[in-house]
Amino acid sequence: MEKMLAAVFHKGDKLGGDIKLEEVDIPNITKEDQVLVEIKACGICGTDLKIMEGGHPANDNTILGHEFAGIVRDVGESVQELKKGDKVVAD
Repeated sequence: MEKMLAAVFHKGDKLGGDIKLEEVDIPNITKEDQVLVEIKACGICGTDLKIMEGGHPANDNTILGHEFAGIVRDVGESVQELKKGDKVVAD
């Protein structure tokens, strides 16, 4: 399976935890309304900081970075407004 780099949250012994840059599997489209985006730029936002500090709940091994810009690489069967190659942003 192909890999990608991701900022992964790991819970610590105390409140909060650490973020590590790790290679993880590239996800696949599993539902007809999903879109797979290759991330080109991603920021660390307030939510990410709160997760690191223990002020926002998150599971161990959560991939952070929900504010990003990228290129659509795959779309589910019912997706009509986006196509492969489209440039997108999300926040």
